[in-house]
Amino acid sequence: MSIIAHLRSKMPWLIGKEDAQKELIKNLSVHFREVEVTKQIPAGDFPNLGFMQQRLTVYPDFTLFSQESERLKKEVEQVLTVDLPSLMKVIQPPKSKDLNQTTNPFAQIPWDITTEDKAVYDQLFNNLEKKNGRISGQVGQKILMDTGLDRGLLFKIWELSDIEKTGFLDAEEFAVAMHLTEQVKRGYTLPQSIPYSLVPPAKRHLIKT
Repeated sequence: MSIIAHLRSKMPWLIGKEDAQKELIKNLSVHFREVEVTKQIPAGDFPNLGFMQQRLTVYPDFTLFSQESERLKKEVEQVLTVDLPSLMKVIQPPKSKDLNQTTNPFAQIPWDITTEDKAVYDQLFNNLEKKNGRISGQVGQKILMDTGLDRGLLFKIWELSDIEKTGFLDAEEFAVAMHLTEQVKRGYTLPQSIPYSLVPPAKRHLIKT
């Protein structure tokens, strides 16, 4: 239902429907990832990509898709924000890869955020209102609140992500924020300071090691 509602939201209502649908089907993997991030739905719960693309080609108009059920959405949020975190605590998931490790800045340390994930975060970021290429806290608040995390955790995530301490986030810092929300949703504990491997390579000169 979340996928269907997402595709419906991306459709124009009057002109260019056919072309828009073709683009949505062609880039369905990107939209899967966007739904996964914004709705916090495990990747394993998504249908087969090729099968879904094939099925979508028979629909004449995505704007006729049903809207997402608020009741079902609340039930899913209950599972994701209460039941699942409780379960994760019981089964004690493994710790993330040395989130608190400080590494020699001259070493070639890859960024923790993959190219695929960055593309999804960029798509989300590009749809937000920006000033000088950055989003304000007011703009970022809504999308971060949509992750279902409490304000205390989101406050800490914003502090860690605002690497340049401007009070705004650019595209790379926004990617860090979204990555950290996913880590927390999977049961990991937020680090006290941003791990060197999570700092965007272009900003690593700002971090004292």
